[in-house]
Amino acid sequence: MPGSESGDHQRLAAILAADAAGYSRLMEADERATAAALAQAHVIFHEHVRAHHGRVVNTVGDSVLAVFETAAGAVTAAVAIQRALASSASAMPDDRRLRFRIGVHLGDVNERPDGEVYGDGVNIAARLQALASPGGIVVSEAVRGAVKARVAATFDDLGAQSVKNIAEPVRAFAVRDHAAPRMRAPASLPARSASPRRVAYAGAVLATLIGVAGGGWWLAGRVRDPAPVGPLARDTAPPVGAPAPVNAASAPPARCRASRRSPCCRSTT
Repeated sequence: MPGSESGDHQRLAAILAADAAGYSRLMEADERATAAALAQAHVIFHEHVRAHHGRVVNTVGDSVLAVFETAAGAVTAAVAIQRALASSASAMPDDRRLRFRIGVHLGDVNERPDGEVYGDGVNIAARLQALASPGGIVVSEAVRGAVKARVAATFDDLGAQSVKNIAEPVRAFAVRDHAAPRMRAPASLPARSASPRRVAYAGAVLATLIGVAGGGWWLAGRVRDPAPVGPLARDTAPPVGAPAPVNAASAPPARCRASRRSPCCRSTT
């Protein structure tokens, strides 16, 4: 490997740079709880970096720097770290959670005998970290090309990004974890089949409603057209061939009907 008189040597590495989002605000709100959350986050970083064949270079303040032998190892570790951090903070109120932005780049680094690394590769990883959302991961085009389909994640193209102290724009990709929970629309309730009992009940109710409506219609007709009462209710027209009824006021007395010679009969005729 290329070296120098100072003992530094240059090599290709995958660099992971992380920084806590809103750390100063969280410290001001609750210093003790935030310090405890940061210590727990450092434990998570060390655990997953080692598990994916990496090394934590330093943890200065609320930042973390690590190097890996492969880009796939760095991205896989970054995804696992974000999952673990989200799980450990799930019981905390949303505005009190300590979230990290993570950037990953594949490039040359200068490594000192004490293990510290520096150079453009480290700077680009730090700039990519600043482009990530809290709890998110952003990687360079070099990382995306090296990883391809070897990581269970989707890479959303953010385009070429102009970043501080880097001469050329850096093409960036946001990493979406395939295992991250997603909001789903509530499933529609299954249709309930009508049981025979429910059908019989509905039929009885319908029959009752029809009966009530019919009774109301009949009663309304009776109120509008009242039937005649008493003798007038019968048809008084005489049958065909029957003698016409006699007016009681003009009919002769019974004694006149018995004898037409009666003076009353003669006076009426």
